[in-house]
Amino acid sequence: MKQEKITIFLREYILPSMIGILFFFMVYGMTPLDVTNDAWIMAGYDESDLTQHYAGWVLFRSADWSFPLGMIESMADGTGTMLTFTDSIPIAAIFFKAIDFLLPETFQYFGWYILICFLLQAIAGYKIVQRKVDKPEWCYVGVLLFLLSPILLERSFRHTALGSHWFVLFALLIYLKSRDARKAGKELFSVGYVILNVLTVLIHPYFLPMVMIFTALTAWENMLQFKSWIKNGVYLLINVVLAYGAGWLVGALGWDIESARFGYGYFSMNLNAIINPLSLGGYEWSKFLPQLPQIHGNYDGFNYLGVGVLLLALVTIILGVKKWFVCADKKQWLKDNIYLILALVFLTVFSVTNVVTWNDKELLNIPIPDWLYWKAGIFRASGRIFYPVYYVIFTYIIYQLAQMQRVKVGLTILIVGVLLQFVDLSAVLKEKHVMMDENSRFVSLLDDEVLTEAARGRAKVTLSAVSDIVEMRRIAVWAGKNGMKTSYTVANSGIYPKADALMGEEIAALESGNYDESIIYATQDLDVFTKWMNALEEDSFTKYYYNDYYYLIPNLE
Repeated sequence: MKQEKITIFLREYILPSMIGILFFFMVYGMTPLDVTNDAWIMAGYDESDLTQHYAGWVLFRSADWSFPLGMIESMADGTGTMLTFTDSIPIAAIFFKAIDFLLPETFQYFGWYILICFLLQAIAGYKIVQRKVDKPEWCYVGVLLFLLSPILLERSFRHTALGSHWFVLFALLIYLKSRDARKAGKELFSVGYVILNVLTVLIHPYFLPMVMIFTALTAWENMLQFKSWIKNGVYLLINVVLAYGAGWLVGALGWDIESARFGYGYFSMNLNAIINPLSLGGYEWSKFLPQLPQIHGNYDGFNYLGVGVLLLALVTIILGVKKWFVCADKKQWLKDNIYLILALVFLTVFSVTNVVTWNDKELLNIPIPDWLYWKAGIFRASGRIFYPVYYVIFTYIIYQLAQMQRVKVGLTILIVGVLLQFVDLSAVLKEKHVMMDENSRFVSLLDDEVLTEAARGRAKVTLSAVSDIVEMRRIAVWAGKNGMKTSYTVANSGIYPKADALMGEEIAALESGNYDESIIYATQDLDVFTKWMNALEEDSFTKYYYNDYYYLIPNLE
């Protein structure tokens, strides 16, 4: 019995994990796992959001502990911001700050986090396939399909925390198991939902509605079948309260910093998304399909399925339609699936938003009330909310093929689809590997001797007249590494009027000649910099230029 358990554990957890790890190495190599190498992070990945995540961690690490636990007091001085708003994976940042005395001077955890995401993606994929066909050959091929997910590859290291697609897969798995339980006359109250909902707000709140919608579906369908309104209502309440409590503890929910932002309808999902191999970074996402135009912020609604999945979807839709016409009880099928279908339709509509786009055309722009616009703005990058629909498509494909009368034919079709998916994505897999290798040697202001020396004995860096957000985020890392605060924030969320006012006072004081020698001032505007210099005595400061920024460094007495 013990040997059998070990064999099962190896087959269902260790081997899928190894597949996920090897896939990670194939795409990114070993570079991201060197915790002392942050050059590739300073280089950014597709855009500079990765540097923003790192800046949040570095400034949080150098600041004193405060409450909530995820508060970064050293960023946006006078207000502070939250780890959640810099997408710095709060649960990891808080843990590593607690053991900071054990860590090297330079330490990044983002490479290891994505490795864990690939590992969990593989395990979840295995378990989803196993539910329908408990045969290793099916499960391992299914694992490869879930790893060959373009959206997983696109988000990993671009928006690191958003690489946590295992949230969606495990939530989907629990939902499917709850359906199995109801068919057997049992009511499932999974602690798994509670764990997932709590973890979403400790990692990235965008996954909270994705997990919560499966939680709500399970509770609602239980209520309908077992008439257990109170039990399921309490179960839902427990999920909501514990998730909110965890979010409040780390500052993701319930504090003074406003999380709503403009952009709902701008960062939307284009109707061409599932067939469009176009993303930031200029990658070749498809060997077969052309890139299609987009409009507004559709780039953040990247949801390309891949040619392998698209063809498998076509095959399985045909199989599904044939089954529908011979289905003896269509009403029962609709009854069993109607709420899942409605949930998927809602997620799709929310992703597309009130601004409906196709290619570079705006087809519809439906006005919505201001209060609804700002509430929806909490999840303004709405294309991400399509992820559950995306992975339901993957799951549907595997389940339809597994139900074919000739099982070997179904497996063969799946293998061909996976191979086609790999070929389709082969160029981008190579590009990402090469890019990681090149970025590992990136040189930034962290390597500049003048700025390293200038930071000694300083308390803060403040910026004015800045348009280049990329270098601004690198400056925030430099500040944190040298124990300085920043007057500004690099967070993507929040409104900071007190910090903005304080920064304005500091700049005004400088321009009147009453500068603070503990502050380093920087700008991209030469006219502004000249104004600063004219307000001071020439021997009272050092001027320095680095990567389009002019630095005014007061001389220490």
